Order: sequence, then C-alpha cells, then structure tokens
Amino acid sequence: MLGQTDSVTAQHDFSKNSTTKKRVKPGPVAARIGTAVKWRESLEVALKESKESGKPVFWYVPTVKGTFMDRKDSIHRYMMAGPFSWPFIIDLLNKNFIPVQASAKVSEQKKYEVRPYVFVEPGFVILSAEDKVVAKIDRLSTLHPVWIESLIARFATSPLPEKTISEPLKTLWEQFARREYSQMKFNETETASVEEMLLAAMVEFRKGNHEQAKQKFAAASKRDPESPLAWKAAAEAEGFGPFVRGFEIFQDLPGKSQLAGVESQGSAAPVGIYDEKLLWKQGVDFMLDMQNEKGGWVDSDYDFGGSDGLPNVYVAVTSIAGLALINALEQRELTVEMRTRIENSIKRATQYVLDDKNMNYTDRDEILWAHAYKIRFLAKLAQRNPQFKQNLVTEVDRLIAIQGKAGGWFHEYPNPMASGLAMLALAEAADAGVSISQQSIEKGVVSLRQDRSTKGAYSYYSSGRTSEKEANPEKEEGDVTAAAGRMPLCELALYRHGASTDEALANAVITSFDRSKPLMDALKYDNHTSNHAYGGFFIWFDIESRGEAIARIKDDQIRSKYFQVQRDLILGLPELDGCFIDSHELGRVYGTAMGLISLARLRVAE
Repeated sequence: MLGQTDSVTAQHDFSKNSTTKKRVKPGPVAARIGTAVKWRESLEVALKESKESGKPVFWYVPTVKGTFMDRKDSIHRYMMAGPFSWPFIIDLLNKNFIPVQASAKVSEQKKYEVRPYVFVEPGFVILSAEDKVVAKIDRLSTLHPVWIESLIARFATSPLPEKTISEPLKTLWEQFARREYSQMKFNETETASVEEMLLAAMVEFRKGNHEQAKQKFAAASKRDPESPLAWKAAAEAEGFGPFVRGFEIFQDLPGKSQLAGVESQGSAAPVGIYDEKLLWKQGVDFMLDMQNEKGGWVDSDYDFGGSDGLPNVYVAVTSIAGLALINALEQRELTVEMRTRIENSIKRATQYVLDDKNMNYTDRDEILWAHAYKIRFLAKLAQRNPQFKQNLVTEVDRLIAIQGKAGGWFHEYPNPMASGLAMLALAEAADAGVSISQQSIEKGVVSLRQDRSTKGAYSYYSSGRTSEKEANPEKEEGDVTAAAGRMPLCELALYRHGASTDEALANAVITSFDRSKPLMDALKYDNHTSNHAYGGFFIWFDIESRGEAIARIKDDQIRSKYFQVQRDLILGLPELDGCFIDSHELGRVYGTAMGLISLARLRVAE
C-alpha cells in the first residue's frame, strides 16, 4: 500500500477521547429571548381566559412527554430567538390570541392528538374559545418570520395593521431577501436602530465573515436593552440563535411555497413546488450563504459522542458540502458568475478539510465520518486534479489506521454502518488510482459478512452471526425491518469489493423501500425512536447510499423502477425554501448537501 500508516497511527491517541457534552448557557441578555410574548402560566389558565374573552388560544408546544427529540432546549431556543423575537409576531400574538407555552401532558396528548409520531416538536396548536382544535402546525424546522406570521394570522381575531417601517430599512430587507448583499448600504452611526444593526450583522454572516458578524451581533444586543431584537442579537452572538445555525431564513419563497403548513406538514414545501433544477439553485445558494471565512460549514451540533467530536463532524459536513458543490458544477445552466462562486467555495472547503488544525485526532467517536467523507471528497478532487492524490493516500492510511482488529470500523461503537461507509470510501480511493491494502479489504469483508444475517439484514452493533439468528426466523424477520435503511449501504460495500451479487444488491434496495416507513417516521427527530431505533439523522445517510446502490444494479428494469421511486421520494422532501433537513443536530447544510448528492446519484443512474 502507498502511504505512511505507521506515522499516522500515532495521531489517533484515543486514550484522550472525551464524551463530555459542553452546552451553551445563555447570557443575561440572550436569556430574555421570547419573553416579550405575554405567555400565560398554564394551558388551563389560557383556556379559561379564552372562554371569557372569545380570543383563541395560541399554544406553543416546545415538547411532548415521551418524545424522541434530543437537545430540546436548543430547538426551543430557535423558536424563542426566531419567531417569538420579531416585533410583528409578538404584537400579533399579544393582541389577537391568548398565548401560552407549555409541554403537552399525557392527558392533553390524547385529547388534542399531540403525541409522539403524530406531533413532532416544535410547533403550535390553535384552540377556539370552545376548546376545539382549530389548527395544528408542527415540524417547524425552517423558520421564515413572514411565513410564520402569515400562518398565525389566518386565525387572528382582527385584521393585521400595516407594518410601519422606514423606506430605507424596507429596501434593505428586500435586498437581503434577494441575496443582494454587496449592494446593501447601512447606517453605521449611533443613530442606527437595533433592527438595522441586526440586519447588518446578518449580512456579514451571509458574506462568510462569521467572526465579524459575531461582533456586530454583540453590538446590536447592546443598542437597546429592552428590545426583543437586541435579545435575539445576543442569542445569535452567542451561537445558538436560529439564524447562525441555518434554521432561520429570509429569502424570497418561490411559487406556492408560502402555503407550507397549509397544503403541507410544518415547514415542508407543498408537493410539486420544486423540480430538480430549482432544488439545485436553492440548495447551492443556501450552502454558499453558510460557509465561514475558513472555508468550513460548522452549523452541526451532533455531539452524541461528546463535544470533542464536533471538529470532526465539521470536517465531515464540509467534505459532504464540497461533494455537493462539485456535483453542482455538472449542471448545464450555470452562469459564469455562479460557476466562479462554486469553484471558489470548493477551493476554500478543500483548504479547510486539509488543515489538520481543524481535526481532533484524539476523538474516537466521530473520527470515522471525517476520514471517510474526506476520502470521498478528495477522490472526487483527485479525478479533477491529480495534485490531490497524495492527500488522498494520506487520508486512506488514516482510515485504515483506525480499522478494528476484527476488521470493522466504529462510530461511537463498532457497527456495520461505519464499516460499510469506510469500505465505500476505500473503493472510491481505488477508483482514483490509490493502491489499497488487500489485507484491510479482506478483513473488512469478513467483518461485514459476520454482521449480515441470512436474509441480508445487518446488525446494529458489530456482534457477528449467532446461532440464535439462524434458529429464530421471527427475530430475523424483525431484524430486516430494523436494518432496511442500512442494507443498501452495507451490501454495496461488499459488492464494490467483489464480495456480493447483483441479486443481493437489488434485494437490499427493494427491501429498503418496502420497509421504509419506520425510517421516514423518524424524520426531524434528533434521537432514536421506539420504532426500530431509527432517528432523523439516519434518513439522508440511508437515502444517499441507496441511490448509489440503485445506480449499480445491472437489471435495467429494476434500476429504472427504483430510480423513479427514489426521485419521487426526494422531490417530496424539500423544506419551503427548497433545502433539506433530516435532523436539527446535523443541520440544514448537511441535509441539503446530502439531498443534492442524492439527486446527482440519480443522474448517474440515468
């Protein structure tokens, strides 16, 4: 094998691995987010006042008992620093509703149908003065203030007054919505309002100057201590606001996407709004808006293995975003300006992932994703430019250096998902001309086969085949449903190394579609559900690898059929702005990049 395995092994000193999760505690100003809304103390109090006044209850539900949502405080803060910090929404709620924020108790879950799988937080319920459900809006993962205002206003008791806003500020917001950042001119004197200062910070962030934006957010938070927008600015400065995390958007919404929540569920776009061409445009624009000055995308909060793994999550996501942008260059109708922007973004992303300062080699839990996705990114780069081949060789050595003695790889724990991804990354490195250790491949094949049941299901943990599996067909049948999402990935990994068959690969794809409901039910949940332990963070991981598997099916009829099924599925998943998300913790950049890569896989399949 080419490379330097011995020298890179020393970097992975897992004895220093930490599983500590460091979470942000809001400062005194940021802690006030959302408090300008006159929340009642309980749902019972709100319902009583509603009956007396005739005003409907606006019940904001931050969570429900028995939920599968992780980091509920983070999602709650997105709502408080997002919709509930904008003065026009605050005014709408205080004047036209009896607002209350309260978790759904067990009795209330049954009465109002606000329970796990039926209602995915965050969301809200509108109750009439007669205590009847008028509307339920949940799954709010993309927060557009004007859109959310329009949703709430449908149930207001009186017409909305016209917004009072100066012409200069109105012009600035219109320019921001059209992404005309370079044309925006701000008042930088002491007479600037909190809103204008906030917007100036947002523009700086969109330009990729995140550190400078942080300073501007902090300055805005001090302009008027009693302004809800100042409290929001503080949250953004401290890094947990919905704007800097990529969940709050302000761009113009195409077509009938403003009807999200009315003709669709939550912030998902109504079906038929987006075709592939528009999805590429919307997704690329969003990703370019979120890249920081170092070239990375750092909006993910995925820290199940501890906060020390976040640098490696950022490298993985940046590699995935880079892959999506390389695929975007293959679109036929790019303007010269957009092509130049994408090329510059890819160059900066490359610099980010190749800078060892952005990695944490002592993290054991998320290091696999960084190595594997970096290899996939570098393999694509090496095909465009041979100068990256040596970087690819080094990264292959690093990935092999963390292969377990039994032949598999680990993500927080040894599992076939990690092994499958590693084996696919090595296959792509080989495609790019890198010599791979045959011994490492053979060990990986053995590990995957040990985790594979007779029906093609792969275990959740790498435990090897047991006599119980072969003697208990009912259990194995359940294993197939639980493993359906990861079957194409793992089977493809074997197939790419000559250790599986065309029939087995096709069966993995077909099974993954036939038993996909438990996986798709987990959409936007940030933890494992009770339904076969799926979570939102599996969805794009499984969909993307399934697309790659479809493209490798040799039977034209089967490939064509599932090619179309996959396309229909993807076209039904965009958010109202044409981006994608499967979980809050992995974020909208990750979801959008994986969605676009999945579309590109279908182009290959054609």
